Amino acid sequence: MRVIGALVALVLLSQTGCSALSGFHRDWQSGCACAPNGDIAGCWDGCWESRCTGHHGKVRAIITRQDETHYCARFHGTFFKVIPFGYQMMLTAAPQDGKYVLSGQKNLGKLVGGVYRFQGHATDNEFYAEYTSDNDCGTFIMSRAGGGGCSCQR
Repeated sequence: MRVIGALVALVLLSQTGCSALSGFHRDWQSGCACAPNGDIAGCWDGCWESRCTGHHGKVRAIITRQDETHYCARFHGTFFKVIPFGYQMMLTAAPQDGKYVLSGQKNLGKLVGGVYRFQGHATDNEFYAEYTSDNDCGTFIMSRAGGGGCSCQR
């Protein structure tokens, strides 16, 4: 029953507010340019995987610099290969040893696991983050869009 509730919530979440998928697709297709060297803003493409449930899928992100330490990350992906999801969250980014250390959190609602906490790092070309919530835990692995991405085949 928990999976059905999560699926319903993911579909509803993907259709509302700032994470509307049509806006994401439009922005993605407009060629969201890569940022200058040393910045993580731009388009990212890769996969996500739950270590807790084994679910996995593709994920894309459009990351936009807000100020010196904050980025807006808009994520769009698939669950069960065909069910779209999307959300946005603010990431705090601190430069450290040639990469950005990332953190953030987003409440996706009780049906989807509540508050998701996000910890990771990114370089000019690689993005790695781990997420945790009350019901789930896993990873996002992405690379710059157009740069080959990671293999999402299992």
